[in-house]
Amino acid sequence: MGKLSILLVVILLVSFLSGCLPVQPQPEPETHGDYLAIVGRGDSGKGELYIVNVSDPENPVLEKSLDLDEGGYAYGVYVSGNYAYIADGDNGLVVVDISDPKNPRKIGSRDTDYTAWDVFVSEDKAYVADQRDGLIIFDVSDPSNPVKIGSFETKGLAYGVFVSESYAYIADSSDGLVILDVFNPSSPVKVGQLDTDGVAKGVFVKGEYAYIADDFKGLAVVNVSDPGNPQLISSLDTDGNSLDVFVSGDYAYIADFSNGLVVVDVSDPESPFQSGHFDKYMSGTAKGVYSSDGKVYLVSSTGELMVFEMEGGNPTLLKRSEFGGGGFHAVMGFRK
Repeated sequence: MGKLSILLVVILLVSFLSGCLPVQPQPEPETHGDYLAIVGRGDSGKGELYIVNVSDPENPVLEKSLDLDEGGYAYGVYVSGNYAYIADGDNGLVVVDISDPKNPRKIGSRDTDYTAWDVFVSEDKAYVADQRDGLIIFDVSDPSNPVKIGSFETKGLAYGVFVSESYAYIADSSDGLVILDVFNPSSPVKVGQLDTDGVAKGVFVKGEYAYIADDFKGLAVVNVSDPGNPQLISSLDTDGNSLDVFVSGDYAYIADFSNGLVVVDVSDPESPFQSGHFDKYMSGTAKGVYSSDGKVYLVSSTGELMVFEMEGGNPTLLKRSEFGGGGFHAVMGFRK
């Protein structure tokens, strides 16, 4: 029998035997979903982290809530990788492993000198806006053991922080926008400052512009192309008290306290204008806002989550959910 004939017989035999053998079950595909990390205060009076599944934006599901330390009030949250970094008020920085959204675990914490209000994570560093004590910087290369490596005391109350490239932008209440060079995080240096007309509560940086949630003065837009010489180029009264701002695409989304959600078209940062607004059905006041994939998520002081679909700058309410607790304060999304 020739080699070709033998090869053909072998192929036919293997095919026959394969058909006779039981098929091995394939592993289930890994489950993916879209989630929100929401922080505030729980029914227990402690700071609390809530993990909400928003894979179906019209049907948010609370996966799990986690009590944080006694006496805290979670004011800010930032998600990086498998961890949620939480500014937990008097308890400082708290780190939670969220690799399994159904089973979040607190793995580390570090006290700050005053009241941790906001947090931003970049390149294994956590930057904490610590109200009266300004900016505190932690090395979180080991998330279970945050190590303080630097600080800078600002003149106002540090409520918000955003890090871009080697600069930290701080919403410093009555002292407006403060800009620090954090190239060397162990020794931050102030390079710029700009008084705003209101009380700077939140900050978001995109490109050459910093967008400031300026409390009773609404939105302030600052050109920061030269961090050492920030220039106020425009502002917009939002009618409420602007507490938080998130910028995506051509729009700035603002948590405007009793005025709900305000949407501002910033396609021309020098001429912002209000393109949308929603303040119906809220039982509390708007505290935090986040946007992703054409959806906007607003959280309130009474534990509400409101999900909006955006169309041409106009928000359409998809779902309003109440998760209870002592109230929400901030929100950030993540994907698993």
